[in-house]
Amino acid sequence: MKIKRRAALSRFLLLKRYSRLLGSFVKQSDFRKVLNFLSVNIQYHLKKERVRGYPYIAQIEPVNLCQLKCPTCPTGLGVNPDPPGKMELSDFKKTVDPLKEYLYEILLFGFGEPFLHKDIFDMIKYASGSKIRTVLSTNLCHLKNGDIDKIIDSGLELIVVSLDGFSQETYRKYRVNGDVEIVKQNIEAIMKRKRELSAGTPVIQIQFIVMDHNRHEISETMEFGKRLGVEEFILKDFGPRYVPHKTDHKEIAEKSNLLRTKMKKCHRLWREVYIAWNGEVRPCCLTFDGSMGNILIDDFTEIWNSEKFRASRRILGNESEYTPDFHVPCLSCHLLDH
Repeated sequence: MKIKRRAALSRFLLLKRYSRLLGSFVKQSDFRKVLNFLSVNIQYHLKKERVRGYPYIAQIEPVNLCQLKCPTCPTGLGVNPDPPGKMELSDFKKTVDPLKEYLYEILLFGFGEPFLHKDIFDMIKYASGSKIRTVLSTNLCHLKNGDIDKIIDSGLELIVVSLDGFSQETYRKYRVNGDVEIVKQNIEAIMKRKRELSAGTPVIQIQFIVMDHNRHEISETMEFGKRLGVEEFILKDFGPRYVPHKTDHKEIAEKSNLLRTKMKKCHRLWREVYIAWNGEVRPCCLTFDGSMGNILIDDFTEIWNSEKFRASRRILGNESEYTPDFHVPCLSCHLLDH
């Protein structure tokens, strides 16, 4: 089951959105990237167990610390299996370097607030300087003096701002410890500075997670964004609650069948990769129980076609009865119980 996301945009704004994505794709493309993109997608449709190529989207977690206590986030709940910490800039470069010739996009966030990292702007610049589109998701509650100009100058292409309510009373029910007025002021300040500099990026996307307690403030929040000229507004269904769970041996067959049934069309094992702040490699952010390897220690080529990755692809492949005899992170996918 997928978490549904839908763009609350007019046809004209949707067209502009897809035009921006296409323009970014073309700008970053070269022969090697295009060839890898086509090859990986062909292998996904053929459900190849061993991938000859590399992921073209990477989600890299710069930090797993956050000042908020959101009730479905493992960091907010205090149940994140990774120790708290921040990725060193040198480790970020070491993570990006073996992949940068193939990557179209880096999602520079995970289970923490990116703007709490002192080197976040250097990370963005390093990625954008390597012809990689950068996307950052933030609660936008933590900006220092001078950060707005740094955001615009960094090369960041898209900033996703979590704004799940217009009033403080509504907003704080999910974004615990957050201040909605600070968030709104920061959005307004970024949009104003972009106009002053005639800057087209970063595009701001307001993301509104729809819950029973905040539905009545969707229109007001949308109007706020429209008034400021915010380019995108996304409504997102409430996702799964993150509870650490490691599948035991008795559950492997059951979970394999469930994964095969509910996630048959999942493409992440071929196209994407998630890398935690400490270098732990996972298929995506929904499978943080366990690891496929560590990119700061192991060669990524070996991780990408390791026994665990190949077993995970095989579960979702053409062998309908295959069940691994060991745990892989995909068996703990949090969408299976949602």
